[in-house]
Amino acid sequence: MPKSQFFALALDGSKHLRTAITSNPAHLLAVQAVSEERIEPLVSRLFADDLWTPYGLRTHASSEPDFDPYGYHLGTIWPHDNWFLYRGLKLHGRDPEARRIRDAMLRVWEELGCIPELLAVVHGKLEDLSHGGHGVGANPLQAWSSAGLLDMIARE
Repeated sequence: MPKSQFFALALDGSKHLRTAITSNPAHLLAVQAVSEERIEPLVSRLFADDLWTPYGLRTHASSEPDFDPYGYHLGTIWPHDNWFLYRGLKLHGRDPEARRIRDAMLRVWEELGCIPELLAVVHGKLEDLSHGGHGVGANPLQAWSSAGLLDMIARE
């Protein structure tokens, strides 16, 4: 999406761009599929207030009309998704931003005592979704989420 210097989420069934701002483009950093001149605008957008929280990157921007802080892919925070972003940032020498991701995941662990499959942040407050409620459930212990945090700690 040239105007916003961000990447579209997808093409819909009619091949129109789905322009929602999501965490998905962060994966492009991890597989080194972003040209050098597009890294800074991408990273800046990922850390904007509508995606970034003290507990990590949301899957879907709070500025989007279909945002739902409890929505499985519409606003929750996925620790493994943040791990991919961390790895991509490290690959591109963006250590300060990578540390923000690591610190956010450590904050989740400190407050919940585990790294769940996903979590919600509502009005700045962390909500553990592993006990049900809000129409979405999360596994309280997720192997790749836990492995992601261990990897982030080991790389620092």
